[in-house]
Amino acid sequence: MGSEFNGGKIVTSSGAKDITEWSDFVGGYTLINALDMDAAVALAKGCPNKAGVRVFEIIPM
Repeated sequence: MGSEFNGGKIVTSSGAKDITEWSDFVGGYTLINALDMDAAVALAKGCPNKAGVRVFEIIPM
């Protein structure tokens, strides 16, 4: 059911890094429209979650 998340980034106050292992569950989501992953990461940097925000491309649109 559904597709796996691949090629994501975790964005924290100290920057963004590639996600190499996925062991969490998805507790919520927000759909955004960004030109590319770099633009999506820039948007996520404004999110107030101190633990970090995970950013994935689900489907190119």
